[in-house]
Amino acid sequence: IINDLEMKHQQYAQISNKISNINSAKTRFNNNIKNIDKYFSQATTTYLFTFYLQNSVPNGVQINSFSFSDNGFDIEASAFSIDSLNEFITLIRESPIVEKTSVEILNLNRNNSQTSSKNNIVLNFDIELYGKISKVDIKKRENLYKESNANGLLKKLTRFNSLKILLRS
Repeated sequence: IINDLEMKHQQYAQISNKISNINSAKTRFNNNIKNIDKYFSQATTTYLFTFYLQNSVPNGVQINSFSFSDNGFDIEASAFSIDSLNEFITLIRESPIVEKTSVEILNLNRNNSQTSSKNNIVLNFDIELYGKISKVDIKKRENLYKESNANGLLKKLTRFNSLKILLRS
């Protein structure tokens, strides 16, 4: 009987050790997931920003330069009419990834230039904008990826969310 109990105890110890190793591996994996979670849940991707920027540029407006980070953006643009610039500002403010109240006009200039063929004076407006980027939750990010046809990014996000759900159970 003692030999039988010793064998059962050794089996129990081996199984208990395997369970402990699996639990510690799961904990390490969860910690790694938490470390990369911020890349999926906090930062707004450049793709989303440029997609909505591209859709915010009306006829008559030209983007001269822009910079983008997780915190905000700067845009320099030109237009031949102030109405086009007003439309551009409105569209930027209504973008789902821009904090609407944060959009500021840093600089607005009106330039006069003459065309050589008819000596007509053409007005040209230059504008510099600054705004903050909204922090987008995962569900909204998923919807924005669908809207912008970012299928690769959507697949990554879906796999990541599935992995998180799997590890929680």
